[in-house]
Amino acid sequence: MQILKEIIKEIESNYRYSVNCSTKEHEIDGIFIQAAESIGSGFVNKDGSLLVYNRKNWVDVKDHELMMFLKGALSVCDINNGISASEKKKLDSLAKQFPYSALGWFPEQAKDKINFDNGTLDLIAGKLCKHDKNDFFRYVLPYGYAPTARCPMFDQYLCEVLPEEEERMAIAGATDKPCGEHTVANQKTCC
Repeated sequence: MQILKEIIKEIESNYRYSVNCSTKEHEIDGIFIQAAESIGSGFVNKDGSLLVYNRKNWVDVKDHELMMFLKGALSVCDINNGISASEKKKLDSLAKQFPYSALGWFPEQAKDKINFDNGTLDLIAGKLCKHDKNDFFRYVLPYGYAPTARCPMFDQYLCEVLPEEEERMAIAGATDKPCGEHTVANQKTCC
């Protein structure tokens, strides 16, 4: 996973040799979590699943990915030049501790926003914003938001399910603000 590699690079750049044989597991995990946050990422344990923020959305970290991350991260910050990173007992202990170190509050995702590949659309303000880990999105749409894009299939669908113009306008809030990727003006002319 690319974000885990980026966190290891951050550890190597700014936390090198910060671990020795007397450093406790929770302290080591704390260093790794701090490194993630310093590059705009982060870890959280939600309902027993470890998640990492990839700067667009939160994604699951599988057990083998966690082990590879911990081994790589420990090898670049261990004062013993990574010798302890090959010790299975040390890695197992870190892996058991890490989800507890990452315990945190994870509320529901933002309900008034849509997470596009090129940013997050704030439906209230009607504008595209930078991705924000505090929106707690577990998804990102595989395409960017384009406010001037035409949606002929969706417009046709609206005309079929809501043949009355007043109904379509009520759904769109009877404004000229973007509704998805089209405007009410487009809806008026689709039928």
